[in-house]
Amino acid sequence: MAQSGNGVLLLHGAGESLDLSRYFLVIPDAIGAGDSSKPSDGLHAHFPHYGYKDQVRAQHLLLEQIGIKHLRLVLGTSMGGMQTWLWGEMFPNDMDCLVAIATTPAAISGRNMIWREMIIQAIRNDPAWKNGNYPKDSPPKSWIKAAIPLSAIMTGSADQLAKQAPTRETAIDLVNKLEASGEAYDANDLLYAFEGSADYDPAPKLNVINKPMLTINFADDLINPPELLNLPTASNYTEVMIPSGPASYGHMTLAHPAVWASALQSFLQRHPHEH
Repeated sequence: MAQSGNGVLLLHGAGESLDLSRYFLVIPDAIGAGDSSKPSDGLHAHFPHYGYKDQVRAQHLLLEQIGIKHLRLVLGTSMGGMQTWLWGEMFPNDMDCLVAIATTPAAISGRNMIWREMIIQAIRNDPAWKNGNYPKDSPPKSWIKAAIPLSAIMTGSADQLAKQAPTRETAIDLVNKLEASGEAYDANDLLYAFEGSADYDPAPKLNVINKPMLTINFADDLINPPELLNLPTASNYTEVMIPSGPASYGHMTLAHPAVWASALQSFLQRHPHEH
């Protein structure tokens, strides 16, 4: 089972670690994202608030409905990676193994919490937000100027941003392009997504995870810096740290599977099917 917001795992082809001729991949849109139910569908601020545990329960129900009782793999990146930790705790016997990419198994805090709260406040303090009940044809936009460039800084890498914006003029141009791209986001959808992580804290129950688990992280990831990962050291965990370099993109290295696919393949080869 792949839980990925960007669907990059579909790029895996014949003979690779997630060969589509060998595996049936389920790539669900989590509650609040993609084509799943979300505030912008019509309920706006009356949409029920959800947490990551709700998303995992919904994913599990989806599998029940389509008749899948056991998974070869639960894999997720970023938010999906955080949900992977919860899968290991909430349904510990429903998979052969787990892979969490660009995550840490602890409640969000510090710099990671600060930038999220900055975005949350930018949306809530936007005059056009109107407590979340804004008309569809006149959505709030002021929040975009703060949130989208900040997101690019937090999820990107210093090297890649330097390449994109080597001068003051190109940096200003990049900011303008980022702000323009932000108009594609719905304020409530993004707000709910950021606030949905409030119930995330797998740390107290990590001992429940009894299946082999691989963690892949990136040395230049500002959201999950290596010195703050607090990864488990039990024998069922394998930790891989991808060093920074020309092929790394900070947190968004997760969207470049060529960088980390060999680690995934090696892990799966060491842990064959249980059934």
